[in-house]
Amino acid sequence: MEPRGRTRREDPWRGRSNRCVIRSKFGIWKFRRGLRRSRWWEFRQNWHRHKNVTGLPAARVASIYRAPAAATHCTVLFNHERRAVISESLYPPFQYLTLDGLVTFTRLASHLKRVILQPQPIQQSNPATPPSHLPEPVLIFLGTALGIPLYAMADCWNILREHVWEMPLTPLMDDDYQLFKHFGWPHGITAVSIYPPNDCCLNSNCTHRIPLKKEYRKQAVIYTDNLGVQPSWNTSLYCPKCHTSYHKNYSVTNGYRTYYAGVPDLIQVGEHQFVETKLVHTWRANMLFGWFSASNTSRVYEASKTDHTYFQPSEWSLSNHLTTNQVWDAFVILGLL
Repeated sequence: MEPRGRTRREDPWRGRSNRCVIRSKFGIWKFRRGLRRSRWWEFRQNWHRHKNVTGLPAARVASIYRAPAAATHCTVLFNHERRAVISESLYPPFQYLTLDGLVTFTRLASHLKRVILQPQPIQQSNPATPPSHLPEPVLIFLGTALGIPLYAMADCWNILREHVWEMPLTPLMDDDYQLFKHFGWPHGITAVSIYPPNDCCLNSNCTHRIPLKKEYRKQAVIYTDNLGVQPSWNTSLYCPKCHTSYHKNYSVTNGYRTYYAGVPDLIQVGEHQFVETKLVHTWRANMLFGWFSASNTSRVYEASKTDHTYFQPSEWSLSNHLTTNQVWDAFVILGLL
């Protein structure tokens, strides 16, 4: 028998979730059941004080996208896994970016600052200011790696470039190196890049004081301590006034090689080979206190540090094998520096 009077309305969320959905021009939000209309109106007036279920303040979400404090365009969605998916009705790229994708975009782009700056015109080459456009190889790499259409990448960079340029450099994750391998290597983009320490001519007698844009690139391999053997592009710059070429460790003028002051982070031990300085210190300690030979040092590195599933010589046209002569060259050069 049906009860008299007003019957209780069936809750569509009963048995499935304790949250309800409110749709408006402010976005689609999930709240706990029992949120009355008056409280929703209060929320709409003061939405920037609200924290969503991920714990990220909405004002922070707006600041990331350079939106105003009352960003009525910002749309925050939560999928069935309760992962935040942020989109922007005015900016197409946010239809394709999750919060994880946003963090990955900024992390990858922050590691490519020198790669982004080098092809830029002189007016856009200030290292303190992000350029207005991405080079085509970087554009293709970030778009294909994150699943963002190329037509939306320009808007994505315009919105996030200030955030990318200001954020501190964070270490890459293991999945990032796979993204570089599959989507970056075919376009000349690697996880580690080799550049001279300065982008301007250091010759005191030279009048050329603008950033150097004439460059030479060649493939290289880097023997690192924590990342194993890494493929890279070695870029050298050339000054058209004094005819000085600048490399990672030294400059060459009139056939004379001059090493820069201080100890670099990478030491060149061959035409295409570099060794991380921290790794050379380990080799030197093993030779002094562990009675290691150069050949045994090479074998130990081959057995403990080289990941043959990640880097194959056929993929980079250079061998990933560390030779005895390269170990000795690293030992001697570090001692001279």
